[in-house]
Amino acid sequence: MIDIYTGVKLSIEAERSVIGAIIINPDEIMPECEQMLDEDDFLVGEYRTLYKTCSGYFVDGKPVDTVTLLSQLGAPYKVIIAEAIQSMPSVQNWKCYADIVRQTAIRSRAYESATGLLEDIRDGTDLDECQAGAVKLCETFNNTLHDTTTTAAQGLARFITSNQKPRFYFRTGFSRLDEYTYIDRGDYVIVGGRPSSGKTAMTLQILLNMAAQHKVAYFSLETSESKIFDRLIANYFDMPLWKIKDGGLTDWGNIPNKTSEFTKLKLSIVAAAGWSVPQIQAKAVQLGAEIIFVDYLGLIKSEGSGRYEKITNISVDLHTMAQSRKITTIALSQLNREGMGEPDMTHLRESGQLEQDADIILLLHSMGEKERFDRKLIIAKNKEGRTGALRFSFDGAHQKFMEIDTRYDS
Repeated sequence: MIDIYTGVKLSIEAERSVIGAIIINPDEIMPECEQMLDEDDFLVGEYRTLYKTCSGYFVDGKPVDTVTLLSQLGAPYKVIIAEAIQSMPSVQNWKCYADIVRQTAIRSRAYESATGLLEDIRDGTDLDECQAGAVKLCETFNNTLHDTTTTAAQGLARFITSNQKPRFYFRTGFSRLDEYTYIDRGDYVIVGGRPSSGKTAMTLQILLNMAAQHKVAYFSLETSESKIFDRLIANYFDMPLWKIKDGGLTDWGNIPNKTSEFTKLKLSIVAAAGWSVPQIQAKAVQLGAEIIFVDYLGLIKSEGSGRYEKITNISVDLHTMAQSRKITTIALSQLNREGMGEPDMTHLRESGQLEQDADIILLLHSMGEKERFDRKLIIAKNKEGRTGALRFSFDGAHQKFMEIDTRYDS
């Protein structure tokens, strides 16, 4: 049977079988079924009503059986319940039937989202709304319920399994920074700094390192993609930035020798001036990005009555996107100009939400003219590792940071 509204083939037998299994053995099946299915997954109205009633009784601690269901739903459901019980092939196979119900529901929702998106495109709807519709369509395929409860035995088993091989983390290319931080999938990292501290240059260098193995996207809300590539090329090919800016290159340096390596990098630069978080998410999903950089957070378009509320909403949205889509998000943030001393998290501009949401907060501080280093990277927040400060020297001509190991200084 085809649903005339969605064009999706209904799984009537599977829905009927799940209801029959619940009524036959509610104490065993209902607890697990609550983790797998939602009432809206039942596309046949009568079975949706039956499941909603069974779920309500289960939550309230009331018995789920033919008598209680008929007392609530009335005589019209007598035949439907009887058919569900009689047609149940095997209670042991109920999970297979529940999976069919869930997959059919996902297809139905995807069909509705796709149809709505096509209508918006056809009718000339604003492209921002179309992009939001595209994200909604993608999310329908990820809209599954998961059991969020883990027993002691399950937790220990997973720990043992995961520790039988080295754990995976994204590497920045700075060995000491990687010793302190454990950047994982879905983490939300903030890199703060005052103007001209070098935070864009540092994140571009991290981008180059990560892009050797992972799909990375750099969303630039302030600087053109051509200027970003000027800096990337200066770093990667050891070419002075001033030569690039002067134009008319006659000495191409390492470009002929390293072109093949550079073109294999899995990076994309996205000119994103005026974009919102949903637009950034849509593009990240389209690119299949594992890691995204946002330069910078304060320029993202957002709703809100004031600057504080807008930044709060941006941070919450970026954090939610990182966690829900498992896209590691590294967002740059300007620090308050107040004072020229060493910054801390209170200097993050305009919202305490940044401090609350971030898994890791890195603050880049320009030290001025020093004998051995001129930048300090302060690890101000680190949920999974240590805090502290690392020393760097910055070669502005080549847009390159170099770690300085001070552990053995006298």
